[in-house]
Amino acid sequence: RRQRQMCIRDRSGSPLWSVTLFKNGVFYKTVDTITMQPLLFPVTDDGTYTLSVVTDNTGCTGTVAGSAIIAYYPPASSSMSGNAEICQGDSAAIEIFLEGTAPWSLTYQRDLANDVTVTGINVSPYVFYAKENGSYSVSQVSDVNCQGISSGTFNLIVHSLPAISITGLNSAYNVEGNPVQLNAIPAGGLFSGCLLYTSPSP
Repeated sequence: RRQRQMCIRDRSGSPLWSVTLFKNGVFYKTVDTITMQPLLFPVTDDGTYTLSVVTDNTGCTGTVAGSAIIAYYPPASSSMSGNAEICQGDSAAIEIFLEGTAPWSLTYQRDLANDVTVTGINVSPYVFYAKENGSYSVSQVSDVNCQGISSGTFNLIVHSLPAISITGLNSAYNVEGNPVQLNAIPAGGLFSGCLLYTSPSP
């Protein structure tokens, strides 16, 4: 938990002061021999803090007023994972899972650069679509209350499209002639279109 500071100011009296604090109506602690004001001290527990008693070096008891409300919010967090392979021109859906209290804001990166910042996210997971090769991660995340922590990466591989050419064709053919054999580079693909057929193996 993060520490928060409470501030107590004595408007009169002489040092050394002594104050007694309550938390949620129950005794919390007494701080003695206070020489300076305001008094600042760290707290890590949530609750409503109030002053019960204040005295100065004369032993006189003074009046107290005010309260401090400390609220604890778990830090926001984001996580992502996974791998995908796509063809050039396609896209991959990448999910970022969020914890905390909406709305969230986050910044995601590709290869620790190319920052993209998104704000006002109200639903988890947040989904975006990527087309570029690289490792995607979140560099910053926060919710409505606190800055958070992020973990995980998503790795995307984008395969280039093959370059295909048809070889061995003449510039013209007799429409009444024999069928023409089609050959393509690279081998292994399938031709499509009308008036095509596959000859049986010899």
